Amino acid sequence: MLLLALVLTAAPVVQDPRGFHFTVPDGFEAFPDFRPTATKLYAYGKDLGTPDAIALTIDALEGPAGVGSPSCNALMHSIERTIGRPHLERWDGIELSGLSMLMTHIWGEVLVLCVDVPITPKGLSVKVSGKPDREAVLHQTFSAVISSMGSADSESSRLPVIIGAIALILVAAALVSRRLRRRPGGK
Repeated sequence: MLLLALVLTAAPVVQDPRGFHFTVPDGFEAFPDFRPTATKLYAYGKDLGTPDAIALTIDALEGPAGVGSPSCNALMHSIERTIGRPHLERWDGIELSGLSMLMTHIWGEVLVLCVDVPITPKGLSVKVSGKPDREAVLHQTFSAVISSMGSADSESSRLPVIIGAIALILVAAALVSRRLRRRPGGK
């Protein structure tokens, strides 16, 4: 339990002033020379400049996050020679419908995983991209980022549940300890 707490506190958590947070995956650093704008919020990279490079971007949506991730559809149709297929991702107990897109550029193919997350009043678009042969790592990174996302509202509503679960565990441990002490030869 202590080890899990240490691991969770070691992960860098970004607290955004718009009322959401997420955990930056291990090994990712701020994208060089990235300057946030009103819609381009975060950009991180891992192993940049190598064939193993992975990029993570989080953008603010201009309108509410809709069914089917409209920003992902717009991205897919903005670049010719892009093939997309549906991608489902779970977040905060709901299933989000996004896209897995294979984009062909002059420098090669890039696999982009994209989903719109209804976490702020207008929502966020989350994208993870890299070489197609790194698909398993891209999926793992994408899922980790999505599952780490939360809002101040969702965290405060979960706090009583978390405190209650901890209290139940402590009471159960105390009862087990008490029973063990009452057994003959339990001391």
